[in-house]
Amino acid sequence: MPEQKARIVNLLSVPLTKDKQSVLLFEFNLYASLTNYIIKLMIRKQINSPSKAESLKESFEKKLFILAISSDSPEIASSENAQSVFESRFNPRTFEHYRGTLAPEQDNQHTGRVHRFVSSYFRDVVRTALSEIAHHRKLAATVRSLGGKTPFFRFGRMIFSAPIASITETSCIIVTTNGDEIPVPFDKRSKSREVTILNALAAGHQKCDRVRLKWHKEGYLDIGVRIQNPVLR
Repeated sequence: MPEQKARIVNLLSVPLTKDKQSVLLFEFNLYASLTNYIIKLMIRKQINSPSKAESLKESFEKKLFILAISSDSPEIASSENAQSVFESRFNPRTFEHYRGTLAPEQDNQHTGRVHRFVSSYFRDVVRTALSEIAHHRKLAATVRSLGGKTPFFRFGRMIFSAPIASITETSCIIVTTNGDEIPVPFDKRSKSREVTILNALAAGHQKCDRVRLKWHKEGYLDIGVRIQNPVLR
């Protein structure tokens, strides 16, 4: 059977409303902060694989809860109540279309949805952190000034997999840290260019591996969808 190969489908969003820009700017900043936090822990503890990174999950969760609620609950942002506040503000309708993918005792329950989101977010940040560390070390082999410096993930990118980022025929759906689903519509030109693959992804005929989001200060996003090509029969 022929080996599947990855393909990147590049799309552009329409200019986003001020409200969506504000929400997504917070999420981009949060993602960068959490990624750099995990990078520092990985360097300190000499972690170099996703399996070993599982030991960082509890620390990650505490950091996520505190940072995510800091904008609307600053008075308790450093307290032990951060997790309960995070859970209480998380949209209970999130991931309804993923019903049946949780453990039986969690399926269709609010706590299960929060757990699924946090676990998915952690997994995506770990992959990004490992990639950033590898990229930094490769550059450091030829750029002397980088030697001994900690890798740094710059603001402006988020890389997510399902269920945090999903693709429909018309838009990329991003789940925020308060559980809201934000649709980011594709612009007409890129949507028309990739209509066949978008329909196939939406119908489940092709698999979306990861979605790379890149922020533009003009108020729109570059959206790179990494997919698996179908196996030829």
